Amino acid sequence: MAANLPSYTYFNVTFPQEYVAHVETNRPKKMNAYFEPMWLELRTVLDTLSASPSVRAIIFTGSGPAFTAGLDVKAASEGLL
Repeated sequence: MAANLPSYTYFNVTFPQEYVAHVETNRPKKMNAYFEPMWLELRTVLDTLSASPSVRAIIFTGSGPAFTAGLDVKAASEGLL
């Protein structure tokens, strides 16, 4: 499955064992806070993994010190949501 995945800007996708996908949010400088481009990319990641018969479970983690800070307030104030 890994060979078929595109590279993503905001997520690292790996396969630590059979039938398991690991999706790591990769925006540590912003505490993995989400904004519109991330939501759109996450949908692509999940659509791709959901269509694969070799994925039965997905583990979500965040890079850096935080899983996620939630919404990127600065991006929201700039209309990027």
